[in-house]
Amino acid sequence: MHTSNNHKPSFHQAEKKLNEFTFDGMQLGSTMAFFFDRMWWKDIRFTYVQLCQNCVRILFKSINKRSYLINNHAALIYLKTGGSRHHYSMENAIRQVHTQEKPVLVIGPEGEADLSTGAVFYHVGWKDLLHIKLYVIQQLKPINSILKQTALSPAQRRLFKVYLVQQLLMELSAKRFLQHQSGVKVIGVDYDRNSLSSMLITAAKSLGLSTFTLQHGIMYPPCGYVPVLAHRCLAWGEMAKQQFISMGESPETIELVGTPIVEPITLTPEAREKVRADYNLGSGKTWLLALSGPNYDLETKLAQFFKHIKETLGGPADNFLVKTHPSFRTIDYNWLESDYGLTLLKPDVPYAAVMNVVDVLLTHTSGIATEAIYYGKQVGIIDVPGYDAGSGRELCRYLDVPLLQKPSDAHQLLQATDPTTRESIARRVYYLTGKAAANEIAHRLSMLLES
Repeated sequence: MHTSNNHKPSFHQAEKKLNEFTFDGMQLGSTMAFFFDRMWWKDIRFTYVQLCQNCVRILFKSINKRSYLINNHAALIYLKTGGSRHHYSMENAIRQVHTQEKPVLVIGPEGEADLSTGAVFYHVGWKDLLHIKLYVIQQLKPINSILKQTALSPAQRRLFKVYLVQQLLMELSAKRFLQHQSGVKVIGVDYDRNSLSSMLITAAKSLGLSTFTLQHGIMYPPCGYVPVLAHRCLAWGEMAKQQFISMGESPETIELVGTPIVEPITLTPEAREKVRADYNLGSGKTWLLALSGPNYDLETKLAQFFKHIKETLGGPADNFLVKTHPSFRTIDYNWLESDYGLTLLKPDVPYAAVMNVVDVLLTHTSGIATEAIYYGKQVGIIDVPGYDAGSGRELCRYLDVPLLQKPSDAHQLLQATDPTTRESIARRVYYLTGKAAANEIAHRLSMLLES
């Protein structure tokens, strides 16, 4: 993970310059937004050969998907990128806009949406591939000139061109899909710089359609969230707006609506005791370490830090639990128990139960930290030398969340926070939450459909 933002200006400027070039009206910079973000994080997980194979695979998949190129009679089309609790909360807010006169169509993973992404991104043929390759060859000189000003190596610049061909293939398909939707007015996504989302938004903008993106998680500048590709971003709250502005985004692009991801949970002593009994927890304080991962070296350092807190500040009845990221298998983290004596939180523990029993939440960078603040928990960010704390660093910067540089710093988290202060902090993060946020999102989108 990066510890500096030296690449930010070159990548963001390159994206902006590349937007001066278009293929069938679709801007190249926005088309490659995901590539630039992944390169900044040094997290590109494919090779030149794999990308070439992907292009061939797209063409073969298109043979079986062309029957899906039909009019779905939707006024608003929304792409969700996954099937987690967060994704469903956002999807439900969007579906509130649905009426018989203005139907909503949700695209997403197969079996979890009205229409699978395969029905959108695979409507191309060999002639399209040749047309795109010819276009890229014709633009090689100006593209190379722009890329040479970035931190990309010669090998990465070659990778860029093949990835561009892949993206343009799928993006052209998305445009054809949208052209078949006679009543569509608005296109939305849960995160516009995702690979599929960026293509759908770019295709939609080339057709003059109105576009929006939701804010999916807590942001950690300087890369991964700007430039905003959609016409507007429906953001969580004032903290996010200030983050966007600090990264050069226009204030007019950001609309505060809150988030339906964070829902009111009833926190009671009775519920707390039930969770303790159900999961055989001690009667003392419950400390929770939330991991992002996977990064074994970082996770090892966090485990050592957490174990030290347990040994120096923990009482005999206290609980020291570790929550892994929901996209990773808990079984792969058994070493935390065997090597460090920590207790893994079972994946089937309900979210409400976790929030009822936790007193102190520690993390390096995890979105659950902001939710814990909302529910009145003590939160601390563990500083690990050599690793950027990401969203955790932003909480320290904007909300004065304590940065723990040594285990003994955790002692300050044993002090209670004044309820008024806690509510003020939470309000800076979340303009609205739960049902109120969902209603606000639906209201804004209904107005957009009627304009």
